[in-house]
Amino acid sequence: MDAEENKTEYFKDFLEEEGNEKLKIRIENALQAFASGNDYMFLRCLRVVAVDARTDVAFNNATCKVETMGIETKESKYMAPIGCFFLTGYKILQDFLADRASTPRVPADKFQRRALQRLLQFLSSSDHSVLAERGEEGCEATVARRYAEHLLMPLVDEKTYMIDSYPGIQYVKCCDVDHSYSGKCGDTSFGLEDGWHGNVDLLIMNNTDVELPVSFGQSSEDDVSVSESGDKVLDNEYSQMVVKTFVFSYLQGRQNSGKMQNNLIPSIGIKNEKLIVFMYDCENDVLLGSHLLDLFDEGDIDVRIVIFLWFILNYKLFCTGLIDDYKFDNYQADFHTLLDEDCLQRYRNGVTMPCHSKTSHKRCFDPNKSDVPPVLEKRVKISNLPEILQWDIFDDRC
Repeated sequence: MDAEENKTEYFKDFLEEEGNEKLKIRIENALQAFASGNDYMFLRCLRVVAVDARTDVAFNNATCKVETMGIETKESKYMAPIGCFFLTGYKILQDFLADRASTPRVPADKFQRRALQRLLQFLSSSDHSVLAERGEEGCEATVARRYAEHLLMPLVDEKTYMIDSYPGIQYVKCCDVDHSYSGKCGDTSFGLEDGWHGNVDLLIMNNTDVELPVSFGQSSEDDVSVSESGDKVLDNEYSQMVVKTFVFSYLQGRQNSGKMQNNLIPSIGIKNEKLIVFMYDCENDVLLGSHLLDLFDEGDIDVRIVIFLWFILNYKLFCTGLIDDYKFDNYQADFHTLLDEDCLQRYRNGVTMPCHSKTSHKRCFDPNKSDVPPVLEKRVKISNLPEILQWDIFDDRC
């Protein structure tokens, strides 16, 4: 078998396997949702109206009031389908499923090809029930380890993770099966010493490079479910995630200046089998947020959410940045406006990792608060939808 055949053997077998027919349909349905924005598969523009980013304050004590653009006027222009921001990843999946020839169309780039294989292998797995297991009460490290080992790491290639280490941390097994772990405990702090700074629950690492912050919430009997409340997430957690997203975007911008295709940097939050994502472009000052999304659909892991998470975890491979519509003043988050020029330059040039301050280290999640900014429910239709996202269903459903 030559090298080229070896590259496509797994993908050919996947397409020919009769048992994968339902999965292929679910992936195609996910792509349709990413093209249309249906089923909450969109990102919304957010605006900051109050921050304390000019003072020495830890993430868990930071003030960051955020509003969703277009809520009062019901303007759909402030939302765009997920596919608009991940055109590379979207097209890889679209081409792979559309081509049923003897030689499947797979990415020439080996990193993209490995990522695609990781996704298909994960989705082909029949049991993801370990993700729904409840860990010991208050053990955030155990929750982080479970999701890292059984959801995040399987969707990325040759990466590791670091869990926040803090006084009194206690680990238990993440599941009932003995297995090796690809992560470690360490210092996950980053930020500006005289501004926003602190620790994050988990960092996705590529060798020594930090790629993505992940925040976890521990379950509580008092938590309000999405189905009961319409769309609830802890207000304190929501605010803290936005703060960390801002700061991490500046860290990436400083550490990888000139190396990235764009400046749209994500962060992930997971709580009670639900996912929320924020993305910030520190150059264009645009903040995006997802709906609060269920990882499971009627007991099965939701293929749409897994693929969205796959896009996010591999954003350096798949993210194509902001759509052109969003590179104008009326879509900006106003974070730049709320800071004076001197403070803005300190964030651009002074964010470090690790970052230590006199501010005491505290845990980030408060399970006793609830409420979230409202979500714009209207389906989206923007003026310049990229051509590869022009599904037949788009005009019918928006």
